[in-house]
Amino acid sequence: MGAGASAEDASKALQAASAEEVKAAIAALPEEARGKVQAALGGAEGGGAGEEDWGVFGNKGPYGPQKEQGLFGPAPDYSTAEGWYWYGEDGTTGPEFVADGAEKPPVADRVADCFFIHPTSYFGEIWNMPLANTAATDKTMYYLETDASVFNGSCRMFCPKYRQETCAGFAFPEEGRQAYELAYSDLKAAFEHYLKEKNDGRPLVLASHSQGSLNMTRLLQECVEGKEVMKQVVAIYCMAAWVPLSLFGGEKAVFKDIKLCKAPDSTGVFIHWNLDALARVEQRRSDGKWDLQLGQWRAGEWMSIDGEAVVGTNPLTWASNGMGGVSEAEAATQKGVMPKCTCDDGPLDDVNAICMVLCQDKNINLKVQSLAKFDQADLQALLDKQEAGSFCLKVDDKTGDVFSPLPQECGMAEQGYEAENFLLFYFNIRDNVRTRVDAFTKQ
Repeated sequence: MGAGASAEDASKALQAASAEEVKAAIAALPEEARGKVQAALGGAEGGGAGEEDWGVFGNKGPYGPQKEQGLFGPAPDYSTAEGWYWYGEDGTTGPEFVADGAEKPPVADRVADCFFIHPTSYFGEIWNMPLANTAATDKTMYYLETDASVFNGSCRMFCPKYRQETCAGFAFPEEGRQAYELAYSDLKAAFEHYLKEKNDGRPLVLASHSQGSLNMTRLLQECVEGKEVMKQVVAIYCMAAWVPLSLFGGEKAVFKDIKLCKAPDSTGVFIHWNLDALARVEQRRSDGKWDLQLGQWRAGEWMSIDGEAVVGTNPLTWASNGMGGVSEAEAATQKGVMPKCTCDDGPLDDVNAICMVLCQDKNINLKVQSLAKFDQADLQALLDKQEAGSFCLKVDDKTGDVFSPLPQECGMAEQGYEAENFLLFYFNIRDNVRTRVDAFTKQ
């Protein structure tokens, strides 16, 4: 828009733009200009026009002064259990939560470990979450109970605390990358402590989601690939980070020991998908723009992933980008869960309601009551009721996205289905972890 544009012109342009286009435009502005926009929307310090609609996702100001003032607090002490959300023990909450219909052996009977990095649960007003922050605690436990608990059928669980970056960091690469560095430094220290003090040569599953996966891909490069620990890796379940295929082959490859997953029982392999709505997948395919504005870490520097082909593993066949896997006739059916939760406002019966609560920057007393079985027949019944088509899982070989028609209870198509990456395939993943651990221990 030209310098002579009127307020009326600006108003019309904003009305015509999607929310994603507005956020992208603001993210592309120089820092000073972003500050003016933020101030115009309701306060340079507070984050904008309303705590819930702008403040949560707006720019949080210069990164340096926040760090210099010590606002992010001290690093976790991983030598004590207090530095971890879970530290290998048994229990009934967090990653030891049991889904309906699942069986969980005692910790002493599990032959493998799982090191799990949780996704973003902090939506606060500074770039990194101080560990003393309580608003994100219930949200983090939600992810441990719904995502991480998928691994408790085969693994002792190790889930480190870390000073994660606030969600807005992914829309502002300059500050977001600085926030990422702090979060990553915590996670690297946690992993090194785990290997030294807790692993004892045990088979190891590595798992992560979203922000956790952005950190995991770097952790693999610096602490796993080409290292002795690689001999212990059963599999890597690294969801929702748009991981480029070029990391695994060609001139830019950094992974040689770690291979892409091609079969349900292969070990030492990398597994990645991002569940999304078809319209969003088609948009990425056509414009070559992925959601991850920070880019990906490759061999010591940041790289843009726009236009890159991305790893996509089918969770029903376990083939990545059409390479290997079982036949369509042998493919498993979808076996997931639907979380039933409560919060201060009462019951939350579907993923839409839960996601609205998760994005609030306050403690809302979120509690998981159950993970109800939600298999392909249940899913199809909802699709039929809404005349929304038939469940038919596909993987886009360019974007790496997994997609299928999904009912309204699974989320809003325009926002994507990232919240369902573990939920929709909960028992598929759980069974697959057991298969791979069994295959690993028989080698």
